[in-house]
Amino acid sequence: MSHMQLQRCSVGSRMTSPTTDFGAVGGSYAHYNTSGRGRLRHDLVARRLLADLPRTPAGVLDLGCGDGEMTLRLASAGHRVTGVDPSAGMLASAAERLGTRAETAGRVRLLQADIATLPTHLGVFDAVCCSRPFGRPSGRSTRRSWPPAE
Repeated sequence: MSHMQLQRCSVGSRMTSPTTDFGAVGGSYAHYNTSGRGRLRHDLVARRLLADLPRTPAGVLDLGCGDGEMTLRLASAGHRVTGVDPSAGMLASAAERLGTRAETAGRVRLLQADIATLPTHLGVFDAVCCSRPFGRPSGRSTRRSWPPAE
């Protein structure tokens, strides 16, 4: 994975709906990302995210980072990004993509974790990005405040 660091976090629940397991549809998802519609969606989301972030490097938590599209764009713009996704396959794709870009070296950390059970050791972030839809983990509410109350 060259300069990419992948950490696995213990999780207490898993996404169970096949429609929300992007790791199971990695090939289709990659195809969508390169389609005209996918590129347009990513361009619009990135434009909005980058407009809302400070020009100085910000710490960004990218929830559901998938194959690293937004992580790559944010890190290439100079921000420090922690990408979180429950799928090891999607994170491997992200690490591969990010590993080919020298300008992201040292700015990206990838973590395997579920959004419903985020570990508390992630740190403090200036912004949180969640540009992908999430399903609801079985039996648990996804409604949470971050960071957790002391």
